[in-house]
Amino acid sequence: MTVTEVRALFDSLADEVDRSFISDAQARAALSRAYGEFRRVVTRGDAWFYAEPVVLTISGSSYNLATGPVSILGASPTNTKMVRALVVELWNATTGTSRGFFKPAAMTEDAMLPGSEPFADTVGTFIIRGRELIFDRTLATTVRLWYVPVSTVNWNLDGPGDTEYIDDLDDSFHDLIALLAITNYYNLRDGAEWGAITNRKRELLGDLHQHLTAERQDGGSVARDTFFGRL
Repeated sequence: MTVTEVRALFDSLADEVDRSFISDAQARAALSRAYGEFRRVVTRGDAWFYAEPVVLTISGSSYNLATGPVSILGASPTNTKMVRALVVELWNATTGTSRGFFKPAAMTEDAMLPGSEPFADTVGTFIIRGRELIFDRTLATTVRLWYVPVSTVNWNLDGPGDTEYIDDLDDSFHDLIALLAITNYYNLRDGAEWGAITNRKRELLGDLHQHLTAERQDGGSVARDTFFGRL
């Protein structure tokens, strides 16, 4: 489904001829925020659905994700900005193979001190504190960080000739974006109560959760949880 198609559904649900009540800019902002909510729902069901990797060269026991040569945080990152980190691999950049996974450290003050282990290009533990990716050992190697990025969908591209792609989920689930925009943003402005739309939204949310956790990969998150249980 494209942005243009979701915008058309939003307009049909709003059925608002008076553009002084909700302008194009307001409709686009509502859809953009609704898609942010949609992505959070998706990642709760399947954290890996939007995941993408970035390869970092580590020299020491930490890496600044905002100021390093490859960045995913800060005002002007070199790569798509990170919402959530998933896993860190010890990565062989020459062969393109993984050498093992770092385990996330517990979020406590004394859980891990930077570089507390002797120099070793082996897997250990990691933690992200603020903008710093911190390891429990000193490294001189490359790692591959898998993370959930922010959306790069442009919700301004909603004209008749625009073909802005949303994501790989089935088109029927993308109806949720328009439904979320109507019930969570437009409805707040209009003051109306649209029971049928709210019920359809809840139905699709249930269907999406079922699809992501059970149907999409014949076991979905159960299989992934089993695979990554060793991390």
